[in-house]
Amino acid sequence: MKNGHSLGFGFLTLEANADPQEVIKSINGKSFDKRKIRAEVAVAEKAVFVANLPPECTEKDVETIFKDTKFLRISIIMNKEKTACKGFAFVHFENLEAANKAIESVKGTTINNTTIKVELAKNRRRRRYRSNYRRNNRRAPRKGSRAPRRPKRIPNDQREKAPNTVHVGRIDASAKEDEVKALFADFKPVSFNYRVRRSTAYAFIEFESPEVATKVIEKFNDFEFKGAKLVCNVAYKKIEPKAAEEAPAKKE
Repeated sequence: MKNGHSLGFGFLTLEANADPQEVIKSINGKSFDKRKIRAEVAVAEKAVFVANLPPECTEKDVETIFKDTKFLRISIIMNKEKTACKGFAFVHFENLEAANKAIESVKGTTINNTTIKVELAKNRRRRRYRSNYRRNNRRAPRKGSRAPRRPKRIPNDQREKAPNTVHVGRIDASAKEDEVKALFADFKPVSFNYRVRRSTAYAFIEFESPEVATKVIEKFNDFEFKGAKLVCNVAYKKIEPKAAEEAPAKKE
């Protein structure tokens, strides 16, 4: 069970005198909650995952590594062409105790100067049933719960420029807002919007007139600041969502 829901499978432990095949016949194929039950004997064996194997590794090589253990079978994982090992294999044992003993006995073994990695294999069947349950029991999204879609991006040649505002890009992310403000202080900016994104930063700076903005671009475009060259251009006006939807299509 998880969060009050069944994962879609279960295990039955029978008494010593019970016949597993008779139990399977009695419940196999029956319907439960509009689904047919499938019953089978659970496999008690346990697999050991072996990794860091070279491409030329064969089943005999793995047998040599586990020769002092009582393994049941070995499964080498090959590439699509069946010409080389993909680097890992599974060694199956009768029970968990035998698998743990085998891990301790071969731990630290090297093959072609590479130390192999050995550990208990994860239960893939349980993971598959869990993923199937989640896929088949997805909840439908509530009406109106999805976020509104972003408007389509409009090409710059269809957008209106803001001649008083300068976009300053490629600012080093380590630069503080006050340091960037001080850089443009002589031009008396009207407004200053500074943003940082991961390894870079940028700013939108509004000035009193287009003439002042042009002087700023001429002076600071390709200007080196904290080891990076700034890129200055006239900014575009911000597009509201409604305006984006009503924007005319580009004429060919």
